[in-house]
Order: sequence, then structure tokens, then C-alpha cells
Amino acid sequence: MFKQIKNVSKDIVYTISANILYNGILQFFIYPIISSSVNDVLFGKIIYIEGLVLIFAPAIGNAVGAIRLLEQQDGTNSRKKYLIALVVLFSIYGVPFVLMSYKNIYTPLEIFQVTLLLFLSILRYFNESEYKVVLDFKGYFIYYIILSCGYAIGMFLFIVTQKWICIFLSGEFLAFVFMFYSKRNTYYEKGVLSNVSIIKKTFALSFTYLIGTTICNIDKIVLNFKGNETMVSQYYVASLIGKTFAMLVAPLNMIVLSYSTKNKIVYTKKKYIFIHATALGLGIAAWLGMGIFSPLFIRIMYKNYLSEVTDILWIVNASQIAYFMCSFALNMLLTFGKIKWQVVLHTITLISIIILSDIMIEQHGMSGMAIAALIVNGVEFILLFLQGYNKCLK
Repeated sequence: MFKQIKNVSKDIVYTISANILYNGILQFFIYPIISSSVNDVLFGKIIYIEGLVLIFAPAIGNAVGAIRLLEQQDGTNSRKKYLIALVVLFSIYGVPFVLMSYKNIYTPLEIFQVTLLLFLSILRYFNESEYKVVLDFKGYFIYYIILSCGYAIGMFLFIVTQKWICIFLSGEFLAFVFMFYSKRNTYYEKGVLSNVSIIKKTFALSFTYLIGTTICNIDKIVLNFKGNETMVSQYYVASLIGKTFAMLVAPLNMIVLSYSTKNKIVYTKKKYIFIHATALGLGIAAWLGMGIFSPLFIRIMYKNYLSEVTDILWIVNASQIAYFMCSFALNMLLTFGKIKWQVVLHTITLISIIILSDIMIEQHGMSGMAIAALIVNGVEFILLFLQGYNKCLK
């Protein structure tokens, strides 16, 4: 028991460290330099396009990776088995991605570049499963070191070329090359390709994840279409610390799923409540810390935005904590193997947040976006928790 706790603790450290490194470079190095180098409108455009990537890429890559983790219980570990499913999902979701990007990109070259960025990002998220399936989180950490180095190289390319897309393409491409030429590369392995059953499973789960990632980034979409790029950039700065926290702890959800499926853990109602109470306590503590740290961070890194966002920081951060709790509850629910009800609940949540945010933005401006997200995510967390609780043993 002690050895298992030690191993889990070590894996958590590796996972969080990897994401601190990656997000630290993004939030403390790359985005502040971009913000100081371009106007608010272009910065808002960049945030919007990257937001679309953050909607589609993790939804597809993590969904296929999660199905791979779940099916390892049947002795299935081959990566090649899931590559066709990955390509099929990219082909399906690539169409709405391009259509949603069209408002902010204007040339065929830009369309190709952002679509390539989406594909490489999908591969990056899926390739994480190569480490999670064998619980090699040290390898996962090294993988993210390579990714972060690629983004740092891309930053210098941006300074030289003034092409912002170079930053993101450089990072994702270096991560792909590293995996392709590493000993873990199984793109050439012999094995059975994806069957119809796997494609159906990955599509169902990817749709659930897509709704979740859309909810997380819905502010960029709503504010971009209902407002303008300047509002997108301002809200991004206000939500930066909260979303950074959500991204840092998101891999913990996959650790829970990895160990639950690998060790076939059975949850009692008491254990289930304890785990969720611990996560909720972590979320509340993080929210209080964000309230103190956010103004200081913005004053240092984005001082031109401080006056516009100060009044909405607490409510924006609370909405991000609510989203984190929803993601945690969803991954706990996945250990019971039920997907279809998550799809229904997430769909209702997305529709609700779009309608409510439209109303609240009219009445309260940018803060209305955060209020709508907090209300809807809070209700969804309660429903997810109750659904999982009812499936636990006594």
C-alpha cells in the first residue's frame, strides 16, 4: 500500500512538473512577448485560434488515448490499432474547425497552417497515452521537456519572422519528431488497425470531451462573435491564472483513470465522497490563492490590461474552478465505463451556457460570461457527482 502511494505521488510530481514547465513557458514567456509585440486585435485573434485548437485537439487526442487506456484491461496496448480512429476523427472535426477559424484567418496558407497545427496537436495529446498506458510518467515529463524546448525555439523564430504561427508549429512538430524517432515509436508496428467498434467508441467519447473543452473555451467563441477580438484578449488575461491552474491539474484526471483501469479499482460510496471532497478542497484553496496572485501577475506581465479586468477576477477564477471540478467528476465517472449519459449531460450543459452567457453578457458585460459559466458548471458537477455516487458500492 505504501509503495503504491509512493509511486502515485511520484507520478503526480512528474505530471504536474511537466505541465508547469510547458504552461510556464507559454504564460510567462511566450504570450507576454506576443502581447507586447502586437495590438489588442491581433492578440485576440491569436488567442481565439489557439482556443479553437484547445477545443478540438485534446478532445480528439485524449478521447482516443482514454479508450486505449480503458481497453488495456482486455490486453490491448497497440498504438497502431487507434491511428485510423485518430485520422477519422480529425477528418470529421477538421471541417467545423476550419469554418470557425474563417472569421479570423484570410488566406489559404493561413488555413493550411492552422489545420496543420491542429493535426500535430492532436498527435501530441494522443501520444501521451504511450506513457500513461505503462505508467511511465518520467517519460511523460521528458516528452514535455522536448515540447517546451520546441516552443522556446518557436519564440525566437517569431522574433525573427514576426509570424506567430511559427511558435506553435515549432513546438508541436519537435514533439512529433521526438516521438517518431524514439524507441516508443510504433507507427510502423504490425498489428490490427482500428475497427468500427473502436471508431464508434472514440467518436462518442471525443464528442463528450469536445463539449467539455468547448465549455472551457466558450468565452473565446462567444466574445469573438458577440463582441470583438479586444474583448477576447481582455477576458483571456482575466482568466489566465484560473485556466493555467485547470491545465496544470488536468493530467491528474488521467492519472486517476490510468490507475483505476490498470488496477481495476472498485469505489465504495465512502471512498468516492472522500476523493471528491479532497478535490473540492484543493479547488477552493486554489481559488483563494488565485484571488491574491492574479492581480500581481497581471500587473507584472499584462499591465496594460489591469484596469479593464480587476473587477471580474474573482468570479472568472471561480468559473475556472467549477470547470476543473466537472472535468474531475467526469473522469471519475468514466471508470464505471458509462459514456452515453455524459454525452447527454455535457450537451445540455453546453446549450445552457451558450444561452445563459448570451443573456448575462447583455446585462453584465464580460463578467456575465463568467457568471454564466460558474452557474452551469456548478450544476453539472453536482449532477456528475450524484450519477457516480449512485454507481458506487455501499
